[in-house]
Amino acid sequence: LLGKSGKDLLPEKTRVLQLKEKQQSFTFDNIAEKPVPSLLRGFSAPVKLTSDQTEDDLLFLMAHDSDGFNRWDAGQTYLQRLVLGFAAGKEKKLPAACMEAFGKLITDTKADRALLAKALALPSETYLAQLMDVVDVDGIYSARKFVMAEIGKKYQKELKELYHANADDGPYSPSPLAVGKRRLKTIALRYLQEANGAEAVALAATQYKSAKNMTDKVAALAVLTDTQSSERQAAFEDFYRHWKADPLVLDKWFSLQAIADRQDAVEMVTQLTSHPDFTYKNPNRLRSLVGSFAAGNQKWFHRKDGAGYRLLADTIIKVNAINPSTAARLLTPMRQWKRYDAVRKGLMENELKRILSEKDISNDVYEIASKSLS
Repeated sequence: LLGKSGKDLLPEKTRVLQLKEKQQSFTFDNIAEKPVPSLLRGFSAPVKLTSDQTEDDLLFLMAHDSDGFNRWDAGQTYLQRLVLGFAAGKEKKLPAACMEAFGKLITDTKADRALLAKALALPSETYLAQLMDVVDVDGIYSARKFVMAEIGKKYQKELKELYHANADDGPYSPSPLAVGKRRLKTIALRYLQEANGAEAVALAATQYKSAKNMTDKVAALAVLTDTQSSERQAAFEDFYRHWKADPLVLDKWFSLQAIADRQDAVEMVTQLTSHPDFTYKNPNRLRSLVGSFAAGNQKWFHRKDGAGYRLLADTIIKVNAINPSTAARLLTPMRQWKRYDAVRKGLMENELKRILSEKDISNDVYEIASKSLS
């Protein structure tokens, strides 16, 4: 139970309640003010909880809860409601309490670094899509971008300080603290990217050049990949030159380009299929490029002209003759085609029918495609 100052009101901070009946009530003595409950602290079993917590309660927990997981969970629940509301047409304006809660997170110097990074991250486009009856690709995308941009602009100074405070110029360390600091630095850079793209590009380019571990290099590339800057080209050329002999790292090079938040992402992926180091015969390389694009680049895979669907269908038809099981698995992003708007639904349906019309379609691909259409 948390008081208005954010402090725990119970002497033992957390109390275990034993639920033995269908209905039970509990009384807490010596509680001087109306508390905000922090529920299921330390609970390890998967459960679904229904509560009457308001948005104000969730924001309060997001800002103050001493339990790191519950702090994250409250924030995610609130942000789901917020982003989905914006996607549904609600006026895009962040409540002052939301801004304040993010400010508390950004300026918190005591919380676990990894949990803090998680708490600052918005629910993903893929997860938010699962919560909608009819997936609004454009609505989710624009709503998330708006929230991150508003937070980034409001706390640009603090985020830059957070970024630099968690930089580590020493040798690589796998310790929980070092891992948490790298994650927190990365999420700070992401917010700065939405607030001031040019500044984020400069920071990412510097980070890439000075990075002493792969995590920091990849995090920098993940920001640069969304741009059309000279820094992007230089960094990706350098990464390729240094790591082209390592197949697993090179897979990452392909996937980072596949998930680029750019309108020409389809064309970039298509161009990369002609790269000397790309082959349809290597399942890992195929998944790193086409699979990453279709599953991890929601906005541009679902581009309204259907180019993303055509690219995936062309790939499946080609791979069908080489590796039917891999081709069948690539169909996954289109299996939920009925949940999308009429335009996208029609485009995906046409591509599924085109795949089925192929003369030598394998049993693996036929089974998935036909069941998806039924």
